[in-house]
Amino acid sequence: MRNLATHVWITLDKLKERTAFARLRADGSVEEVTYTEWMRRVQRFAVAFMERGLEPGQRVALVGASDADAVAVAIGAWIAGACLVWVTPGEERVDVLRRLGRSGADWVVVADRAGLDRVRGDGAKMPPTLQWLVLSGQGVGQIPSVVTLEVFEEQGRKRAVRGGVEQLQKRAFAVDAKQPSLIVFDPEGGDDPHGAHFSGEKVARMLGALGEDLQLGEDERFASLLGYVWFQSWLFMVAGLMKGVTLCDAPSVAALADGLGALSPTRVIAGPAFLERQASRWRAHVDRTPELLREVGEGSIARALSGISERARRAFYKPVRDDVGDRLASVYVVGGRLPPEAFDVLEQVGIAALGLWGLPEAGVSHMERPGATRRDSVGRPIQGVSCKTERAKEGEAGEVLLKSMELFDGYWDEKGPRSIEDGWLRSGVEGTVREGFLYVGGGDG
Repeated sequence: MRNLATHVWITLDKLKERTAFARLRADGSVEEVTYTEWMRRVQRFAVAFMERGLEPGQRVALVGASDADAVAVAIGAWIAGACLVWVTPGEERVDVLRRLGRSGADWVVVADRAGLDRVRGDGAKMPPTLQWLVLSGQGVGQIPSVVTLEVFEEQGRKRAVRGGVEQLQKRAFAVDAKQPSLIVFDPEGGDDPHGAHFSGEKVARMLGALGEDLQLGEDERFASLLGYVWFQSWLFMVAGLMKGVTLCDAPSVAALADGLGALSPTRVIAGPAFLERQASRWRAHVDRTPELLREVGEGSIARALSGISERARRAFYKPVRDDVGDRLASVYVVGGRLPPEAFDVLEQVGIAALGLWGLPEAGVSHMERPGATRRDSVGRPIQGVSCKTERAKEGEAGEVLLKSMELFDGYWDEKGPRSIEDGWLRSGVEGTVREGFLYVGGGDG
């Protein structure tokens, strides 16, 4: 196995004229960017990191950055030899700062001026060596140790034409495969966070196994409605990129959710909140349509659909497909728990609702596959992962234990909530295994 920097660079560079990103513009049109165009930009970012003093192994933390620019910056940081740190933006400022401190972040990437002010404050108590990169630089002005993406990319462009790419290539090939390359915190938060870290070699194998298990077809398009700062979403999206999929992008997660019809993804990764929102929209559509309201009534939409006229059924399904795009085949839901009405409607409209689960210490460990699902499950283990429940017979609840060659190397601050015993990660999560499918958090199958 190559080191991660070289593996990512060479794999993505081979995809050439395939479409890497489909971005929704403000006017509703869609702009497409090839892998060749995108990788040139990634290389500029990697060169800019080198120019500004980033050394292999230094930590680049992403806080609330969830668009195509964030992905390009992150991949560029990897190629430059950095270790990425994922910090979810929904926590209190003190919790974000605790995660940055415990990971020893050298760089912090934020989405905009509001994100900068929220995390950095007035900068008075920040380490003077800490560097800040703002993806949308409007209103940033001149602040010490803060650089906008526009300035950052231009610096990389100028250095790239003066031998910067050749210098970058030498660095990428020299990165130690055992070097920590990913630090993951629990996205659910908590006031005592501990970052699980992985070597580049493990990250590369993890991405490869996940990409194979996705069972990709032709012209696949992925959309993340969680944002890339959720580690499950990041691993899912990058595993897809390494296989040549197109990532759907918009200025914000909300804009992406509203623009699915125009972007036409084939697969979406989301949380239950997205499907709850969709179910509310579908019910509102029924309430606005007298013909549907007469036939469906006040009960469950899904149950009523089996008994209404074909004309009314078509009147309902069209706006469902308009909402999510006519190519959408699968919605992956982290945790596997779906609102019953949304699950039923998706099933009847021909969209597979699939569970997906993982822990910071194990990455994505479970996933449902089309045609191999169980309601409310998070699926079966992905390649290379073993799962069992402690002291539990088939179908009984117990602590979920995981074994894999890609389990984390440890906690960055050398302590944390979970441990590996006899090769098995003790998850601390109650679960049930039935016919190989895992149900977590009280799922009864």
